[in-house]
Amino acid sequence: MLLMDVNSTLMQATINANQLPKFRERLAAGTMYSVSGFDVDRCAQNFKLVDSPLMIRFNDSTEFDVLSDPVSPIPAEGFRFRNQTKLVGFANTNTQLPDIIGEIVAVKITVTDPPEDKNRVMVTVKLEK
Repeated sequence: MLLMDVNSTLMQATINANQLPKFRERLAAGTMYSVSGFDVDRCAQNFKLVDSPLMIRFNDSTEFDVLSDPVSPIPAEGFRFRNQTKLVGFANTNTQLPDIIGEIVAVKITVTDPPEDKNRVMVTVKLEK
């Protein structure tokens, strides 16, 4: 399972099979939670889904509550941009499974003031057919 925070940072998470009944009905995609009482462990290189070397393991002490009034929305989709050399380096490593959907052909950034405002980036992507 992948968890995403308000900064779109992805973290891999696991639940032991014997704990599934405790968590299955309480977790829903796209819902924001406050999570506590979990373990942090290293990701197994063979099953690494994200760039982070760490992962979250739910345990018997793990608690989470639905946030009814989230601070900010969680994006429904996320993209990771890689150059071709990096993608070729993943070949036959069994560590990443990239899905190439297109090629960035132009980037334009608009800087806004004051600094606490978000900068806007416009990317032109050539998509595969």
